[in-house]
Amino acid sequence: MTSSNEDQQAYESRLQLRLQILKELLEDGKITFAPGLDIVQSLEAVRSLPDGTVDLSTVDGAVRSLALGAQFIRERDELKQAFTLAEVQLAYFQFLENNFGQFYAPMIAKGLRPGDVASILSNSQSTVDELFKILPDFIEHIE
Repeated sequence: MTSSNEDQQAYESRLQLRLQILKELLEDGKITFAPGLDIVQSLEAVRSLPDGTVDLSTVDGAVRSLALGAQFIRERDELKQAFTLAEVQLAYFQFLENNFGQFYAPMIAKGLRPGDVASILSNSQSTVDELFKILPDFIEHIE
């Protein structure tokens, strides 16, 4: 079996899963469409095989894209249920404390504002260089 064939099979397997998720969300009324949209015709053209899977040759690009969106909706909902808002906020603020606490405490003690601290820090090229080194990882972690 070639790598290309394996890649195609993996894609088709993921697509089957996405189409199943799409079907469930449509049945649950979590995805609806305004009357007259072309996507309705595309969905009506989808056919099932005797084994219950979808005949992928009947699935156009619009339905494939919609199925990808349905998978995103499902995964987002699962993540929202996995963590409470309080847990997310606690982790976020702890992360900020770990990264900025060293600047925040002296700022408060000296009665400075965040802009004052930024101005002081930006006057030191070595500090700016160091902050720029860690900035990509910092932003990635927040995202």
